Amino acid sequence: MGDLTLQINLAPPDYRYAQHILPHQLEVWSDQVDEVLFTCETRRSEGRFGSQWEEFEERLATLLDKLSAHYPAARTVDIDYSPDRMAEVARFFFDRDEMPRKDFRGGPFYAYFFGLHAAQHPFVLHLDSDMLFGGQSDSWTGEALRVLRQNPNVLSVSPHPGPPRRNADSSSVGAVTLSPEQKPFRVTPRFTTRVFLMDRRRLVRESPLPLERPSPLAVLKAHLLRNSPGAPPEDLIQTHMQTHDLLRVQMVGTSPGMWSLHPRYRNEEFYRRLPEL
Repeated sequence: MGDLTLQINLAPPDYRYAQHILPHQLEVWSDQVDEVLFTCETRRSEGRFGSQWEEFEERLATLLDKLSAHYPAARTVDIDYSPDRMAEVARFFFDRDEMPRKDFRGGPFYAYFFGLHAAQHPFVLHLDSDMLFGGQSDSWTGEALRVLRQNPNVLSVSPHPGPPRRNADSSSVGAVTLSPEQKPFRVTPRFTTRVFLMDRRRLVRESPLPLERPSPLAVLKAHLLRNSPGAPPEDLIQTHMQTHDLLRVQMVGTSPGMWSLHPRYRNEEFYRRLPEL
């Protein structure tokens, strides 16, 4: 540990999988962090991101209360869309007084930056609430923090995407220092908001983040769905990384290591078998 917050975004429609995956995430990570922060969406989106909102809103709140009672370092914060709080978050990340509430699809935008800003500690391990993890090394966060501290050109560190292959080669697009036992690893200029560990101060060290508008077709879609015409957060951060030659490290770490898995398809078979995982 070392001034590190585990921050997880949640919305009521997440409940069907979160009831099973959140306990898994806390089992994997809670002993490696100083704070667990659940940030809970309060502004319903139009379209698929807002489905089953009323059905699961109370159940999600009950689940978070139960988990917070079991983990003393955990707390839940409702995402605050008041003008003053939005302006505070917008000034920190974008050096302006306004920012989009949602991206053009109705997906979370402000929620990601609110979560980073609300964390008590500058180092934040962010997880989407559907991420699964294997390996479950209890030293991974300490190793990731060392990578960040030793490499000022690294914006974020993430667990290896998927189970590492035996004798897999490491790949790199820039100069990054890792110890031999941390291989295999990948270094990339591309970003994802699904899982990352970063120093939020480094995100705006060189300049504020850019606020880009999506394509005209995406703006039209946003208008039809009554959403903000914002580009997805990962697109803005990736542009920022490429502008300032920043990198993302995907790292297994020392044995048993840590790797992530994102379930792409959530059909009824997935929900039926999820408790078995």
